[in-house]
Amino acid sequence: MPPDYRTAAAIIPRGDTGDRTNILDRLTFALGRSPDVVREMPVSTARERGFIDPNRWPRTRGTVLVAATRG
Repeated sequence: MPPDYRTAAAIIPRGDTGDRTNILDRLTFALGRSPDVVREMPVSTARERGFIDPNRWPRTRGTVLVAATRG
């Protein structure tokens, strides 16, 4: 994400195929407004891109839902 974007991320457990609406609502609340960009990516990619702390979540598997808003 560009540096002028604020992000919020939520880890989704491996095998969870449920609706993402609740998760997106929590991310929207964390950002304080509707996100401009929403992406779902593997945990490994989220670690590489700095969306989750690799030291805090070292063995986590699944996906990460990332929401971002400008400013």
